[in-house]
Amino acid sequence: MADKTPESGKNDKLENARTEYIAAQDAYIHLDNFTWHVGSVLIAGVFVYWGFIISNNTPILTVLVGNLLVCLLMSIWILYAEEVRQIYRFKLHRIHELEFMMGMCQHRGFDKWPNEKIIYNRKEPKGHRLDNLIYIIVSLGGLLPSLINKMGSECKLNLLYVSLICLNILIVVLVYKRVLYVEDNLNKRILELKAEFFKSKSSQKLSGL
Repeated sequence: MADKTPESGKNDKLENARTEYIAAQDAYIHLDNFTWHVGSVLIAGVFVYWGFIISNNTPILTVLVGNLLVCLLMSIWILYAEEVRQIYRFKLHRIHELEFMMGMCQHRGFDKWPNEKIIYNRKEPKGHRLDNLIYIIVSLGGLLPSLINKMGSECKLNLLYVSLICLNILIVVLVYKRVLYVEDNLNKRILELKAEFFKSKSSQKLSGL
């Protein structure tokens, strides 16, 4: 068998990069969509629940306990969504590396790279921040119709009611802080990966496209 020439070896690397790029992009799109496939069903169910408690004479204790369960369910969803977000952000970072090597900018154009300007400059608010806002609204929103609807007949909130409301708010605050913490560490790690990439020989651009 003839030895591979440097040119054939480079072509093999290019083909491997193309294959990895396609696989990483498919995984990134799947993970990004999957979170909202689950989330949209949960949110729709919560709105149906809100309609039920508003249209029926539901005791305020039942409403508050129900909203606490909604809050726990949505907290699990947003934490799971953040876990998935970490995976697809790392996938997306690898896509950026491959695009840099192959001279492409479909995804890389949205991000800041050394000695390069952002091509597609997005404005705030970004998508994941809107995810967090939806989480807060859905987790706490059930408290408002219940309180407005029930305060007319029950003029005072006893200690149990206040405790349930405070517990609901505390869960949302702690979960939101956890999401921000994870996001901050994720951004720091991706910056480290960028620096490591440009220090390595992997950042060498491949020709042949």
